[in-house]
Amino acid sequence: MDTHKYKVQVRALVYKEGARYFARSLEMDLVGTGSSDRQALKKLQELVAEHVSFAVFKNDDSLILFKAEREYFDRWEKAAQAQLHNELFPDTAVQMEWRAAFITLSKEDVRKLKKSSRFSPVLESELAKS
Repeated sequence: MDTHKYKVQVRALVYKEGARYFARSLEMDLVGTGSSDRQALKKLQELVAEHVSFAVFKNDDSLILFKAEREYFDRWEKAAQAQLHNELFPDTAVQMEWRAAFITLSKEDVRKLKKSSRFSPVLESELAKS
């Protein structure tokens, strides 16, 4: 069995409202949207990377974690259980309104974010002027 002890995982709840898909990070309460679940997850992955990159730039780990509301954690748990059930017992598949997913950052991903010059002091000072 492969373990992921050298990776950071963020739980994401994927769901559809109307014609739009949403992917919500539970640990960071960020939301990506798109016209498909894949687009919403891709956007959320970009937001998570930007969020972590900014916290690293500011050297402030308190900027990283902002939990989503409890209801999203409960929905994620139900979705994860339904997905496991559907994998183990496909003949008795459970209908799901939500999908449980993970966004994973490897050690290399985190290193790249730390080296990123995306958030430069110049940008920060320009923002302060506006």
